[in-house]
Formats: sequence, C-alpha cells, structure tokens
Amino acid sequence: MKIEPIYKSDVLSVIDLIKEAFVESIAPTWSDDAIDVFITTDLSEAKMLTLITAGHICLKAVEGSVVLGVLIFSSSSKLAHLFVKPSEYMKGIARNLFSAAIRLVDENTEYISLTSTDFAVSAYEKIGFQKSASAFKFNGCVFQPMVYWLGNFRLAGKVELIS
Repeated sequence: MKIEPIYKSDVLSVIDLIKEAFVESIAPTWSDDAIDVFITTDLSEAKMLTLITAGHICLKAVEGSVVLGVLIFSSSSKLAHLFVKPSEYMKGIARNLFSAAIRLVDENTEYISLTSTDFAVSAYEKIGFQKSASAFKFNGCVFQPMVYWLGNFRLAGKVELIS
C-alpha cells in the first residue's frame, strides 16, 4: 500500500469510495434528507474538486490502481473526510493515512479537529483523537466533535533525554 496525494484526476474515484463507505456504514443511521444533502452537496464533483485543489492535505491510500482510503482536510487544521473502503476496514489504512497527514501539517498548528459520526468515534479514538465537546444532533444525525493535539507528536522528534 502506498500513500499518495489526491489529484484532480482522482476526484471520481474518491467520490465513489466515500459514497460506498458512507452508504454501508453511516447512512443507515441518518435521515433520508441528511443522506441526500451529503451525497448531492458534500460529495458533488464541484465541491470535492474545490477541497482537493485548495492546497490543504489530501491523501489517498492505493494498492496498484485501487483506492483503498482517502483523507481530506478542509483547512489547515480541520479533517473533513477520512474514509476507507468497507472491504478494507480494520487493516490500518486510516491510521496510515493519518500518520502521513500529521507529518504534513503546518508546524504552527496545535491541533486537528473533526466532527465524527457515531460510527467512526472509536476508530478516531484508536488513532489518538479525543472527544472535545458533547455530541450533538443535527438534521436527525448525531455528531461528535473531536480533537487530536499535535503537542506529543511534535515533541517526540525534538525532546532530548538528559541522563
């Protein structure tokens, strides 16, 4: 498996992967209206191209020509999408994507935030995210704000132990 940047030419395969994972794992707990908004608005080709070309971190995990997972930031410190092909769950793909991403985050960024669905909270916690506020309901869907503090990651490469 390789971790590579997402390019404009990848947009349709990225959308397909996100839709597949969303429909299988998240959509069953969402209202029809919320599903429609996510698929038609958030995953529109125009919106995804805007995210991919905005200059933020956008990575894909690939095996040959098959996209196994995607990670897309919507700002320098906001993780917008982290999806893995359902047949590839529990194989470390999300962790590998996130590990690659934090090495690319601007050195002045103190933390990475996201808003998780119920389905993904435990996966994000395994990566190192923590709940940062109470969960909330929006359009009938439950969301959990989470944060990953970069302090420990950044210190690991700079701390010198003194004997």
